[in-house]
Amino acid sequence: MYIKCSNMEYAHKVFDRMPQRDTVSWNAMLFGYAGSGSMSTAQVMFDSMPERDVVSWNSLISGYLQNGNSRKSVEVFLQIRRERVGLDATTFAVILKACLGLDDYNLGIQIHGLIIQLGFVHDVVAGSATVDMYAKCKKLKESITFFEEMPVKNWVSWSALIAGCVQNDEFSHALKLFKNMQKERLGVSQSTYASLFRSCAGLSSLQFGSQLHAHSLKMNFGSDTIVGTATLDMYAKCDRLIDAKKLFHSLSTHNLQSYNAIITGCIRVNQGFEALQLFCNLMNTDLGFDEITLSGGFSACAVIKAYKIGIQLHGLTIKSRFLSNVCVQNAILDMYGKCGALSDARQVFDEMPTRDAVSWNTIIAAYEQNGKAHETLQLLVQMLSSRFEPDEFTFGSVLKGCSGLKSLNHGMEIHGRIVKSGMCFESFVGSALVDMYSKCGNIETAKKLHERMDEQTMVSWNAIISGFSTQEQSEESQRFFSKMLESGINPDNFTFATILDTCANLATVNLGTQIHAQIIKQEMQSDVFISSTLVDMYSKCGNMNDSRLIFEKTENKDFVTWNAMICGYSQHGLGNEALTVFDVSCYLDCLINGLIFIEEAEGDKRNILSSEAECQ
Repeated sequence: MYIKCSNMEYAHKVFDRMPQRDTVSWNAMLFGYAGSGSMSTAQVMFDSMPERDVVSWNSLISGYLQNGNSRKSVEVFLQIRRERVGLDATTFAVILKACLGLDDYNLGIQIHGLIIQLGFVHDVVAGSATVDMYAKCKKLKESITFFEEMPVKNWVSWSALIAGCVQNDEFSHALKLFKNMQKERLGVSQSTYASLFRSCAGLSSLQFGSQLHAHSLKMNFGSDTIVGTATLDMYAKCDRLIDAKKLFHSLSTHNLQSYNAIITGCIRVNQGFEALQLFCNLMNTDLGFDEITLSGGFSACAVIKAYKIGIQLHGLTIKSRFLSNVCVQNAILDMYGKCGALSDARQVFDEMPTRDAVSWNTIIAAYEQNGKAHETLQLLVQMLSSRFEPDEFTFGSVLKGCSGLKSLNHGMEIHGRIVKSGMCFESFVGSALVDMYSKCGNIETAKKLHERMDEQTMVSWNAIISGFSTQEQSEESQRFFSKMLESGINPDNFTFATILDTCANLATVNLGTQIHAQIIKQEMQSDVFISSTLVDMYSKCGNMNDSRLIFEKTENKDFVTWNAMICGYSQHGLGNEALTVFDVSCYLDCLINGLIFIEEAEGDKRNILSSEAECQ
């Protein structure tokens, strides 16, 4: 009782006063001290035991393993073998976990051989541990083979293999195993649900995830925090943040993992303000934080460009034990880069004791995003000299840098390296190449690359359509726009704006009207970027009535919208109308910037209010 209540002081007093102690008493004390993390005392208890059984040895091995000393667990196991102590299935289950802790696959194979030699190969406990060991050592094929040969399987065996499939990114196989497991009418544990929800998240399978959620509720796991956290994480990664939030707020108890999941979910859909609010709520609890929490906080600051909050969070990180964590440092780098603080980003990068490929990609992207194309190329050279191989994200940033410099020669050199790496026709890199060649004026090469791509992305289509537009080949731009629609890809606002520009240049109002209809069909007419382009297109095509109508219907006008309307009137000789629009835009600009004040005098107030009404 005292041991289970974690009061080892009282437990030891009772133990000392016992007139007779048997092996069960000694094992209880050994188990208690190991469970409380006092392995030195546990070892003393073990050495003092007059007699030991297999439970004594298992408790010692398990104690060292639970307290993070896998090597010591193996040493105790070897001592067992030297003293020829009898083993049981639990011994093998524990020592196989120790092999995982040491990341020693070869030792795991030797333990497996010993299991066969001693006749435990048909034991379900030892077998389940073997399945788990092979899966976690990235030997999923061997894990599946051993599982299929097991004469007796229980829910632990099934759960171990399902978890192994998820750890090896075989999400579909994990869900298939679950269906087979249900046919065997076996129960489901919280760890099984956690693995299955991870599979649904990995596959973005909202339908199966929703069914699994209903299944977990039916099996009375609705109030389980671990299952609830895995479920909300699945909803967030399937872009159903509303459902994730509902589930988060319905949980009776929150843990650190549930906060991390909902913070990460908010960042995924660029809800930086809400993510920071959740971060602050977490800081007001006793749950603490970890590297995932801090990375989420920095990512939230990056989304909303909250530089000052990012600095404060950086200060919190310096005081914590997570400053040396490379994932946290990469998140700090990304935050400073997206906030435009390149000097801060470079200082963090230079002071990093350990860098990985993500670190290099982040600093390269930071310089490219802030228009430092030359520095972007220099960093690529430094990355290569540090023996880090560029990946698709590196090449994407560097190619954007070449586009910014209009440097075709540099871009062709990068293209050569991409060909050698075998990533030439990977969709992300291929799209970046098409964009680079297009912006550097080599539209024919861009066209060839676009047509040879296995999967043509929105970026690639936009690059080629925009490229022909800037090369004054508007007919070709419109032809590719038609091919894009035929391929089943829905245009975005940039595509529509580009093709409307070509309609304006060719004065093809009929095609422009058709594209306008498609914009309305896709409910994108409220996009200010598209509205501005429509105003410009109709005015250049001589249809000032429609241009004015679009202008008046645009709720959130920016300077481009106002300028398009003013230029349209001017180009058609309508000077008075142009000046009227110009006067209104100037008034609103002053009003927004606080340069017009409503005076106390009743007459002034009335005049200004009437002017506001006219503007609205």
